[in-house]
Amino acid sequence: MTSSPSGATAILDGSNSQITPCTFNNVLRGSHTIQVTKAGYSTWSTTTSVSAGLNTQVYASLSPVTPNTGSIYVTSLPTGASVYVDGTYYGAAPALASGLTPGYHQVRISLSGFQDWVGSVNVQSDVTTKVSQTLSVGPTQTSVPGTGSVSVNSNPSGADVYLDNGYIGISPLTIPSVTAGSHIVLLTHPGYANWQATVQVQQGATSSVDATLSPGPTGAPTKASLPGAIAILSLGIIAVEFLVKRD
Repeated sequence: MTSSPSGATAILDGSNSQITPCTFNNVLRGSHTIQVTKAGYSTWSTTTSVSAGLNTQVYASLSPVTPNTGSIYVTSLPTGASVYVDGTYYGAAPALASGLTPGYHQVRISLSGFQDWVGSVNVQSDVTTKVSQTLSVGPTQTSVPGTGSVSVNSNPSGADVYLDNGYIGISPLTIPSVTAGSHIVLLTHPGYANWQATVQVQQGATSSVDATLSPGPTGAPTKASLPGAIAILSLGIIAVEFLVKRD
């Protein structure tokens, strides 16, 4: 039993389950049902016939689930302010930003002669969230002082995203209003090793994180942790060489 992507859960006749790629042994001849599931993908199922003494090959090609989207409807006073969501221009207020993935998004409302308004808005599936702001007269600001954004993508998608140990949402997503500086991004996905990296956030900029997850047990060491392990091994080798020379 194989699947694309691998690391999916294959269930034989509703009870016997394994992680792909896998082999089901001692299966009685006849007709059997196989279901393959994976977070972020539609469930795949088929019926296959098993003959005595023969190996039956089953391949499942999983289709990513298209996440439900929501919208943000922005009005401003005065009207006509430029509306940006995650840095993308959506027109002059009143403006509708649609097709947004569930989770937090950064909204910026800008009008010459007025202070910019920037805030985080939580978008929900199949819901239009309304944002109405009265702008204050003053110098135009281009961003929230000391903050930036982090754009997170993963292969496969549908991974749980954590920033500094706080749960954010499911990839792909953009994390707005992140304090400038160093932050830890952690991605977890059933059937894959955890992925972790440090990202530098700059004021007014969007930092990109592209994670390719490796099949394996959740919680297994990530690539980001390997340099530390290599360093420890190197120190051990140096220590052994030192002792040998002393002898």
